[in-house]
Amino acid sequence: MARSFLRASLGTFLLVAGASLGFAQAEEGLIEQAAYASSQNASNSSGGNRLEATAALLYLQPLADNLQYGTQVNPLPAPSPHWVNQAVETSLSPAFNVGLRYIVPENGNDVRLSWTHLNASGDDSFVADSLQFAGPPYEIGPDANLYNLGNGSVDFEYDSVNLEAGHLWTDGSPAQVRVFGGLQYARINEELTGTFASDDGVYSTSNTNSSLFNGVGPRLGVEAGVVKGRLDFLGQVAGSALIGRQENRLDFEAVSPDLANLGITPPNQQSITSPDATRVVPSIDSKVGAGLTIPLQHGSIIRLEGGYQAAVYLNAISQYAISDVVVPPNVQGIGVFLESAYHLHYNFAVHGPYVSASWVY
Repeated sequence: MARSFLRASLGTFLLVAGASLGFAQAEEGLIEQAAYASSQNASNSSGGNRLEATAALLYLQPLADNLQYGTQVNPLPAPSPHWVNQAVETSLSPAFNVGLRYIVPENGNDVRLSWTHLNASGDDSFVADSLQFAGPPYEIGPDANLYNLGNGSVDFEYDSVNLEAGHLWTDGSPAQVRVFGGLQYARINEELTGTFASDDGVYSTSNTNSSLFNGVGPRLGVEAGVVKGRLDFLGQVAGSALIGRQENRLDFEAVSPDLANLGITPPNQQSITSPDATRVVPSIDSKVGAGLTIPLQHGSIIRLEGGYQAAVYLNAISQYAISDVVVPPNVQGIGVFLESAYHLHYNFAVHGPYVSASWVY
């Protein structure tokens, strides 16, 4: 996923560079740039700097590399079993972006603050037949055949705040280029759960991996566009290096009629935790779009825009991966008894279309 997105981002960067030579490109964050010439002219006529308020509706699909939650086991024939991993599916979910920008048309400088927020979830389920069984990826051996039903779910929370200062270069031609730099803050939270049960519901087990990253760091980027009358076509690519804290824990829960014999009131709850860690998370985002500028009375401007955007954060999700477990000496299904585990890191990404409206006044 990350490699394909990086190739796409490189392609967007080349298109953006081409725009400075007169080619038409596109982008969402350039609500400002293609409309910049219009707002500059309006500023000159109305006398003074300008403010731009922006609101956008986005449909973003969150993606991660760790969405496999369970395994369907085909144990027969005994000398040649097969395993089919199951993964949670995510889809486009509504999100929003709001922003405010201060524009100084006479020298091409501006300062912009924006916030993007997404809450999204996904789920999946499967049923093992009488010749199969289900289980978490770490418990699918020949002696782990209690469960027939599998269910997975994931919840994402994503926030991105950008504070940047930019400068616009334009020589009066349709092509415009803006470079910018500033800070980005990102919050990325994922909860991935796998739940498994027997047909009669007497036995069940679940595991939930919780990962949270909060980080802030420098952000640099370039925007370019072409203005044709009231229409514009824009493109952007930017990169960040976020420094922050990463939290992770893995919780287990088991229900079994045998727990009472061991003096445990169901459910049996267990967990793996470790100290929070400081990490550096690189990120890349790119956007393409097209806009329409509508002049109003007294020099105000309304601008409508639509396009597509994407962002990827490398190693922003942390997860424990259990590699070996042992069957307890008494019976199955009473808990997890691990021999070894790994601490792994995965990429997180969002992508999808957007529409926005801006008011320059």
